Amino acid sequence: MIDHEKLTTRRARIGDLSRLLELLADDNLGKNREAIGSSEACYVLAFNAIDSDINQYLLVGELEGSVIAMLQLTFIPGLSRRGALRANIEAVRVDNGLRGQGIGSWLICSKLSCWLVNAIVVWFS
Repeated sequence: MIDHEKLTTRRARIGDLSRLLELLADDNLGKNREAIGSSEACYVLAFNAIDSDINQYLLVGELEGSVIAMLQLTFIPGLSRRGALRANIEAVRVDNGLRGQGIGSWLICSKLSCWLVNAIVVWFS
């Protein structure tokens, strides 16, 4: 079992792109959808669009400096509930050899919840 104290998170960087594609392709749907190791412009364009959008956040989880997990967070501003800001979490992926150890849950619950509170405070400031 992984010691969650050894896990860290950070914003994804363009240099992570090939690893992110590996994680996305490592399931039954993704293996036929993604181009692992690709340098196709569509992936670079998509990464840059996400990275430059203040309502998007690609989060990676690391263990000893290696990317082992990821997720994409999208903030959705709305009019209802007095302009409530909602969030959509998608593309949660964990390295195949590390699944079943609570890393995906850790990524969402332990780190993301604290980050979300701070981001929402800043967004509404």
